Amino acid sequence: AVVSTQSTGARRLITRLMAIVPAVVVIVVMGPGQTYQLLILSQVILSFALPVAIVPLTQFSASKTIMGPFTNHIVVTVFTTFIVLFIIALNVWAVVGMIQSMAADGWRGIVAAAFLFGPASVILAVVLLWVVFRWKPKPRVGRFYLSLNDSEDVEKFYIQK
Repeated sequence: AVVSTQSTGARRLITRLMAIVPAVVVIVVMGPGQTYQLLILSQVILSFALPVAIVPLTQFSASKTIMGPFTNHIVVTVFTTFIVLFIIALNVWAVVGMIQSMAADGWRGIVAAAFLFGPASVILAVVLLWVVFRWKPKPRVGRFYLSLNDSEDVEKFYIQK
């Protein structure tokens, strides 16, 4: 365990300042009139993280290797896949809309959009393609126990190598 030499109050203050100071600096630099645009931009950038979380979650819950007897039914998996694709389509729509609105500001907006969304889009696409097409779960090693009260139920869900 790591022992902190700082007090809890100092650690909380430092953590909060690390979150607040960049936001205040950006608002001061951009001006109070741009706060709404900054909020929209932050949500569009945050939407990049959603597919990285929900695509593997959908795959994990559909994998017999990982979930064993608790694998999602095929109907649930198909329904979830459609929802995930819909969410990804909405995220792409939001990113394209943000790029278009930034490009309307002239060359500075185009450069900013390329800087913000170019590398992130490529990295996101590579990660998602790897997860969907290349990632294979390792076979379960060892034993899996479901913590139930009745020992017969535990034996029923016992899985060997």
